[in-house]
Amino acid sequence: MSQEQIAGIILCVIGLVFCVKPTLVWKITENWKTEKSSAPSARYMTVFRIVSGAALGVGVLLLVGILK
Repeated sequence: MSQEQIAGIILCVIGLVFCVKPTLVWKITENWKTEKSSAPSARYMTVFRIVSGAALGVGVLLLVGILK
């Protein structure tokens, strides 16, 4: 298994987790920074899902072998 395939698997897993559970990721990474326990903004969720979709796409491309 090459380094590209391993990176592809890691990016796919991260992308899937971030797409499926963005609120959980927000609670782990950002919630502790605020005094109020508020929910993430709609803009944050949109940008987060776009970035995680891009990570998932790059992971798939690495797994298929298009990116090297």
